[in-house]
Amino acid sequence: MHNNILTSACLAALLVSGAASAQVTGTLGGGYSRVLNNGGADVYGVNGSLATVFGGGFSLEANGSYNNVNPGAANLWSAGANIFNDTFFGRMSFGAMHGGVNFGHATSYGMGADWFYADNITLSLKGGGTYASGGNTGGYVGAQGTYYLDPNLALSVSADYVGNLSSLTGRSIGDLNTEKVRAEWQFSDTLPLSVYGGYQRYQVAGTEANALFIGVKFYMDGASTLVGHQRTGSLGYIGQSAYQIGAY
Repeated sequence: MHNNILTSACLAALLVSGAASAQVTGTLGGGYSRVLNNGGADVYGVNGSLATVFGGGFSLEANGSYNNVNPGAANLWSAGANIFNDTFFGRMSFGAMHGGVNFGHATSYGMGADWFYADNITLSLKGGGTYASGGNTGGYVGAQGTYYLDPNLALSVSADYVGNLSSLTGRSIGDLNTEKVRAEWQFSDTLPLSVYGGYQRYQVAGTEANALFIGVKFYMDGASTLVGHQRTGSLGYIGQSAYQIGAY
């Protein structure tokens, strides 16, 4: 089960080359997750994104993921891109991503939106479809609420659903439900480095699992606070596909 449900955000190689440009933003991070059930499992990964403005108020963000799960020696990977723009209520995005588990792979595509409901509240929605060779199809949908206790401390709660996991893994598994609680704290306005941690619950094919996770994240943009990074820099939650609803 662990080989199919822990698909988090990771791919450091996309980043550092463009960070010096004023029109480029990005993130670089990594983390560790411990699955507590069924004998346990360890998940190690890195994550990254890189975005640039290309005109007309639109931006393009590339992102990717790589995780290693043990026991099982599963490699979870993804790479893709989103087009997004600012709106009167927040941001909207559309994109596609290719990824898989070891040598099995599939494509996902979807849309997302952030609503900056208040200075300290962001509400997010996303959804899309998945397609694998052989004709397996499925879909995903998710929602997240983020509350900023102060500009450098965020608490988020999210729930995600993936229908027909065989469209992602090539195996007949069923549907996946996940719920996550996550806290992130940036050290200071002058150091765009944060730490995060939290809890995630998974339910797939009638089996439940629980995980704890921790990690670090470095922001490469012109904002000084965490709320600034998450609203003007990387897309974060709405830029993640069905492959990236894991612990990070």
